Amino acid sequence: MYSVLRNLLFLSALLSAPVGQEGGESTETPEPRAESALIGPLYLGESPPPTRTLALIWIADENSEGNSRVEGRSREQALELATQIRKQLREGADWYELSIAHSALRNRRSGGVRGTVPEGMLLPEFDAFLFSAELGTISEPVENDKGVFIMKRVDSRAGCRVIVLRGADEEATRMVSEIRAHMRQGRSFADLAKEYSSHPGSSGRGGQWAIYERGAVDSHLKLAVFQTEMGKVGGPISSGKDLYLYQRVPVEELDPELAESNWIRVRSLLLAFDNAPEGLRPNPRSADEAVVLGHELLAKLEEGADMAALAAEYHDDYSGPERFGDMGWLHKSRPKLPQAIRQLWLVEPGTVTDIVDVKIGFGFFKREQ
Repeated sequence: MYSVLRNLLFLSALLSAPVGQEGGESTETPEPRAESALIGPLYLGESPPPTRTLALIWIADENSEGNSRVEGRSREQALELATQIRKQLREGADWYELSIAHSALRNRRSGGVRGTVPEGMLLPEFDAFLFSAELGTISEPVENDKGVFIMKRVDSRAGCRVIVLRGADEEATRMVSEIRAHMRQGRSFADLAKEYSSHPGSSGRGGQWAIYERGAVDSHLKLAVFQTEMGKVGGPISSGKDLYLYQRVPVEELDPELAESNWIRVRSLLLAFDNAPEGLRPNPRSADEAVVLGHELLAKLEEGADMAALAAEYHDDYSGPERFGDMGWLHKSRPKLPQAIRQLWLVEPGTVTDIVDVKIGFGFFKREQ
């Protein structure tokens, strides 16, 4: 059986732009881009492009589609409500509370965070704000055919120290109280982690746990860290077996090796057939012939052939032969990625997928970095 692309999440469809460019936490000039019929713009620089993170409050109205439609709320009323919310935010109101109260986004309880994205992955009106705004800036209400949006540029990364207490029982709860008492007396979280934490990997380094990068859907601990003020201690959070006390700390305070790795570099080989859509090189072969050829090329790879050389000869994506199948840097949060590509984050560099159905043709992919 051949894999098929998963249906896009509604949020991805709502936010992702048809074309664009990835960029981010700096003002450096983005690399020139090539295009792929499979996923759109490609980022072929020597290193991944910078990223930024956007949070949204979506005020839906009677013109919105699906379950988000709000009967009886006109566009004018939605704009008025958005203006009131923006005023409250600028006066110090809590973003998360207003998101829960008013936003139509599915992840409103976590603040409507779109995730960490390169430039060009959002709709143009969102992208323009995100890559010109300072950290913490709140936008004017922005209107499109989905409704009215308020945007905020939020921090993309957070450092986290953790004290893990085994058991999640009365003894663990008693130890939490003991640790907090030590903190009130001035002892550092790092020293207490060395003394109390039962996690062997992190306790010796003072509880250093992770440098998180925001996603659209984050784990309970990760979300809690981003919602905690710098330097503050939160928790305990229970995993069912353990209790976690955590502290948000500056990223620079932690070992860079603890940073989440959300970028990979991918090479592809895409084979068109006689019904292939516009954008692929026309080819008279049938779908069955494309599959057979794909397996033949995979066999050549196993025998030691170079995938770049094969892509230069057989790749049917536009510009595919000229870039030797290089798809550049891909970020884990990028929408519209075939499942076969998403699986490459789970494997070692050098791994090649099987031949898969990617709707516009048949192809296979290799994780390069």
